Formats: sequence, structure tokens, C-alpha cells
Amino acid sequence: MIADALTDCEEHLNNEIAQNPDQSEASVLASVVETYGSPQEIAEEYRDMEATISTPFPKQEEPTQRQLGFFNVISDPRTYGALLYMLLSLITGIFYFTWTITGISLTAGFALLILGIPFALLFIGSIRLLSHVEGRIVESLLGVRMPRRLPPTTVPDESILTQIKEALIDMRTWTSMFYLLLMLPLGVAYFVVAVVGLSVSIGVAGGAIYSLVSNQSHIQIDSVPWLDHL
Repeated sequence: MIADALTDCEEHLNNEIAQNPDQSEASVLASVVETYGSPQEIAEEYRDMEATISTPFPKQEEPTQRQLGFFNVISDPRTYGALLYMLLSLITGIFYFTWTITGISLTAGFALLILGIPFALLFIGSIRLLSHVEGRIVESLLGVRMPRRLPPTTVPDESILTQIKEALIDMRTWTSMFYLLLMLPLGVAYFVVAVVGLSVSIGVAGGAIYSLVSNQSHIQIDSVPWLDHL
């Protein structure tokens, strides 16, 4: 929520500066405060908006007494959201990794051509967009609050070289790119843990239920004397 507020503030301030180039920054800031309200009023408005937004897997309120103990995880909708995220992470991880590596390779290849500059800007924009989409997925499935606003766009009258410079010195560009690359090994690990955990759990539980119903057991343990009485 703080990141969204800072993004909105930066965007409004840049727009006011662009519309009033003859005014000082102090007077523009005073005009912005008069138009949009004081920081306290804006913060209260953001809290009100935050309370009205819900996710597909809302966070449960903490009960006064935990009746089911360990088995509360079964009734928690966030459990299934996290499981779905772990299964989807393999697909998203492969896509993010492929997109990033391809974009870096093409950007380096087009660097000596006139097409290289607009392609680099387009690739950086796509990286920021994909990181924003990943934030929406994390917030929807895991219930973790993520920034809901894209980084503010550059001023329209800025030159292409200035836009490239600002994009390159922006730490969010490199952290987003590193995160998208890291999603491939993380996605593989998440997927393996989810599939193995589900397979073993369903297999053990299903085998126990089958043995209980059919009175037959396909699991035999030999050479363990202390298990003979079981």
C-alpha cells in the first residue's frame, strides 16, 4: 500500500510540474496538497480503499480458540491458494525465464542497430509489466499485499536517451529481471514439492482407507520383530 501511495504521489507531482514549468517545486507541491489533500487525509483514504478490496482466497480472522489445532490447515482457504500457486509456478517460471533470456539476447543483438533502442525500451517495459502480473498472482493466491500500481511513466517530452538512462539506473528494473530469472529454479522446486507431497499423501491415505475397507494390506514389513504384535 505504501508503494502504491508513493507511485501515485510521484505521478501526480510529475504531472503538475509538467503542466506548470514556470513555477517552483515548492509552489507546485503546495498546489498538489491543496488539490489532493494533506498526507494524513490521503493515508486515511488509502486505508478505506484497502478495506474494500478482497482476494479469491481471503485471510481468515484469527479465532479466539483453535478447536481443530493442526487440522485447521484443511479449512483455511489460503492452503489451497498456496498449493495452486506452487503448481502454477512451474509454468510461470518457464515463461518468465524464457522471455527474459530471449529479451536480453535480442537486446544485445540489436544494440548496434537503430532498432536496438526502441526494442530495449519495449523489453524493459515488458519486464515491469510481467513483475506487476506476478505481484497480482501472489496477492490473489497467497494473500500477500503487493503493489497494485505500475511504476510511473516518464515525462512525455523526455528524450529517448533520458528514458533509457532512467530505466537503467532504476533498481526496480534489475530486481524485477533477477526475480523473473529466479522464478525458474523456484518454480521447479515448488512444483516438485507440491506434486511429491500430494502423491505421497494421497497414496498413503488411499492405501490406508483401502486396507480398512477391504481388510487387505499390500504393505508388508519383514525382519522387524517388535512390529509382530501390531
